[in-house]
Amino acid sequence: MKRKAFIGIDMGGTHSRLCVLDKDKNILHLEKLLTLKLISNGLIEGISSLIDENVHRLNVKVERVIIGLPATISKDRTSVLSTPNLKVDAHEFDSLVSSLESQLNCKVELERDVNLQLAYDVEALKLTDKNVIGCYVGTGFGFSVWINNDIYVGANGVAGEIGHIPYGDDGKVCGCGKKGCLETLVSGTQLKHEYESQNASYPISDFFSQQSNQSYIDRLVANLAKAIVTSVNLFDLMLSYWVEGLLT
Repeated sequence: MKRKAFIGIDMGGTHSRLCVLDKDKNILHLEKLLTLKLISNGLIEGISSLIDENVHRLNVKVERVIIGLPATISKDRTSVLSTPNLKVDAHEFDSLVSSLESQLNCKVELERDVNLQLAYDVEALKLTDKNVIGCYVGTGFGFSVWINNDIYVGANGVAGEIGHIPYGDDGKVCGCGKKGCLETLVSGTQLKHEYESQNASYPISDFFSQQSNQSYIDRLVANLAKAIVTSVNLFDLMLSYWVEGLLT
């Protein structure tokens, strides 16, 4: 008899991760791969093949799949409205859920990656009865809100897109296509642009240890602090803060 399993996929702007859990939350498999490699033959083909390969290798029956994305997601969690930090057209997601549900005969759901991260954090830190915000710096600037024992998604399912408020550099185009979003000041993408503009001889992992970068680092931290403090003041919440992916 096949074991029951649950699959989670985290698609980031740079890397994607897959995790397979059994019903007791034991990790059966965990892997990390480049997002560009995953989608090289098409989004649906890449995700479908990745899941199929592991399902057969582990000999499991999938009960549910959830895919975390740096994107705005429809209220029903079945389609993507915008993917500013993924090199994938949002319309490629239109039939992803239905295709996977047909393939696996189980429920498949899309979710903002920061919502999943904050849900994990409040559970791990035993804050589920508190009101919490999460600020996560990766390829972009992720933001999520936990209120009344659940993630707050808003009237249309897209609450929390603070990375795209018009508080940024009006001379820079954001990944969403607009100018002046917060992510033009605070994001891993902008940090990478700064590094590449230097034609540096050191690896990007050493960026924060270079004295010559101190002025840029000070501005980055100041803008990040302003965004976080503004959010705290708006919501009057506790704070969950995690910086991830700046140098990976």
